[in-house]
Amino acid sequence: VQFCLSPSFTFSAVARLNFNTSLARDVYGVSYLPGFIGLNNLSCTDDLSVLLHALAHVTPFRDFWLLHRMEDSTSGYTSCSNLARQFGLVLRKMWSGGNFKSNVSPQELVQEIAVQSGKRFNVGTRSDCMELFVWLLRQLHVGLGLNKEKASLVYEPFQGRVEVLTLKKKLVSGIEELKQGNAEELPTEEWTESTAHAVPFSFLSVDLPPCPLFRDSHGGFVIPQLPLFEVLRRKFDGQVFTDLVTKEAHERRRYRITRLPQYLVLQLVRFTKNNFCLEKNPTIVTFPVKNLEMKDYLFAASPGSGEAWEREQRERQEALDSCPTATQLRTMGPDELTQLVRRIGTPQMVRDLDLGSPSDTTETVRDRVLALAEAAVDRVQLFRSTKYDLLASICHDSSESSQSVTVGDVNMAAPASSAANSKGSGRKAPLSLLAGSGNVLNQGCYKVHLQNKATGQWYEMQDLHVAETTPQLIGISESYILIYEKKRPE
Repeated sequence: VQFCLSPSFTFSAVARLNFNTSLARDVYGVSYLPGFIGLNNLSCTDDLSVLLHALAHVTPFRDFWLLHRMEDSTSGYTSCSNLARQFGLVLRKMWSGGNFKSNVSPQELVQEIAVQSGKRFNVGTRSDCMELFVWLLRQLHVGLGLNKEKASLVYEPFQGRVEVLTLKKKLVSGIEELKQGNAEELPTEEWTESTAHAVPFSFLSVDLPPCPLFRDSHGGFVIPQLPLFEVLRRKFDGQVFTDLVTKEAHERRRYRITRLPQYLVLQLVRFTKNNFCLEKNPTIVTFPVKNLEMKDYLFAASPGSGEAWEREQRERQEALDSCPTATQLRTMGPDELTQLVRRIGTPQMVRDLDLGSPSDTTETVRDRVLALAEAAVDRVQLFRSTKYDLLASICHDSSESSQSVTVGDVNMAAPASSAANSKGSGRKAPLSLLAGSGNVLNQGCYKVHLQNKATGQWYEMQDLHVAETTPQLIGISESYILIYEKKRPE
């Protein structure tokens, strides 16, 4: 009973999770696959459910929360916040093979999020999934007692680096034009180039092209469809500038990615807020499920990036040069493995070397050190990789109960009177989304696509609903957040 209420995991058990193919059974005899388990919807809490599913499959992030029970004195995080405790408990239940029921209820976590956010993310109100993602990572980081000076085990898997070059031009108001006379005689303001500065990021947002305002020749709404490479090129090719107008100046910014994270989070900006309501862009973005190549969007850092950046680059290169192979790793002793983890591992890996109890056997200690060494070597080997495989895709599906138009292969639809002559066939897109009326977040629901790495099977998960799906359908879905995982270099 105590294990069902608060499951615990060993290093060897966590290392086998990505290779598990066996089903577990609850007390009623219902089979379920650990890690792919339904979550109760407590009235519009599907935004949190899809985030929990996606984050539960980010391997280094998941392993930390499974190995550290915050209520145990040996975890080293006994003073963490109640939000961090409840978050870790839900993740351990999702991966546990000994649950009472074949689904998990995140009620305590939902209540704690509502309290900590001041009811910004509350039961009964569906929120923006990306806003919840950013807020949740920040609260978990602070809840573990970490600050900017300490290495963040929460942000580390998603942490990348982008270099921003800003060009500014001072805005001239109409009053100033009248004071100075004819506007044509005003001196032309030149673009002033500011120094390029590098900033870390945990996700990248890409803009979608606006939908056409008018109907096509068949009387239907045209919904654009374009590949992911095209939307990435429009912002991160290192040459294109994006415009931003503030109260003081007109800015143009150029983005260059100088470091790729282990897990790349892409936000397809579908929701925009105008003066009246929140609008949704139903543009279809096709994306690859395998082998997303980011080499064309990766650039070298500017020479003046700073000593800290140069020192970090040297340390990464030294770790790559001294990284052993998998065969050499298996032949090392416990002392050699410990030294390897201290040399190339993250600060959290070094702290986990002391995780355990004095009663642990020699075999248990070696399994723990070997698991940490393998994780450290995998992390270092991914430094030179630029290819990604899809890990999770979070979609916001529109409700089909409202008035709708058909979105087919050519993204056209005819009105209801000529629906029989329409050649479009496919999904339904609510007309209210195209018109921008009402709260579009409540006119749909979230779902997530995840892959079982052991079998390669994809699953579609929405609250308690878990069903198999195909990667061909995932690549053309109305995705909002994409999480890609780096591939190990060949």
